[in-house]
Parts: sequence; C-alpha cells; structure tokens
Amino acid sequence: MDNSESVYISQSLSAVNRRIEAVEWNVARLLTQAGLNWEEPPAPEGPDAEIVALVQAGNKLEAIKRYRELTGVDLATAKVAVEQMG
Repeated sequence: MDNSESVYISQSLSAVNRRIEAVEWNVARLLTQAGLNWEEPPAPEGPDAEIVALVQAGNKLEAIKRYRELTGVDLATAKVAVEQMG
C-alpha cells in the first residue's frame, strides 16, 4: 500500500467515525427527549461468547485451546482469531 492509499483510507475512516459520532449524538438526544436511557447491547451468545469470556478473564491459552476444539483449526489460526477477539 502506498502513501496515497494510506491517506485515502485514513480520511475515509475519519469520515465514517464522524458520521457514527453524529448518529450516536442524535440517538442520545432522542433518548433523552423520550425519557429513556442508553443501554448496551446484550452479550453475544454461543461459542464466540465463550471464547471472548475466556479472553476477558485473562485465560488466552485456554481460549485458544477451546477455539481449536470448537472449530478444528490449527494452532496458528486459532491464535490469530483469539487475539482479534480481545
């Protein structure tokens, strides 16, 4: 990737972030006007939730082991996948 592509990607991400911030601001405003509170979405369910919980608890090695058991992938693939989760 050359510098111009990097700059383009960076500018695009900045624009997306600004749009997300605007949407979140407007949702918060609407919630306030309606007398409601912002709620976090529920935790995901299923195998990914189990792996994420292990990572969050500091059990990365156990998470990798469990990921391999659930998916059948090799060690390197499991390590990359688990590292992306947390």
